[in-house]
Amino acid sequence: MPVALSASTLLMHVEAIRAGTGRGVIPCYIGDGHPLLERLTPPIPELAATYWMIVHRDLRRTPCVRAVIDWTKALFAEQRDLLAGVT
Repeated sequence: MPVALSASTLLMHVEAIRAGTGRGVIPCYIGDGHPLLERLTPPIPELAATYWMIVHRDLRRTPCVRAVIDWTKALFAEQRDLLAGVT
């Protein structure tokens, strides 16, 4: 299919798809929770990504920084299925 729209932000993609410009690729955690959107395919393995949290070596053991690291890791672990598009 020809490209109908090119957008520079994820929000623009979501709104364009919602408005009916056509099909698009957005993260499952956004599309699955949107009442007006329907998933057409399973997650696309080639689009999977690994994310890194970069923290300066001297700060990673500071209590407030450690708390943010631990909270973020726990949140991502808790939401793993949602982020991976597992329904």
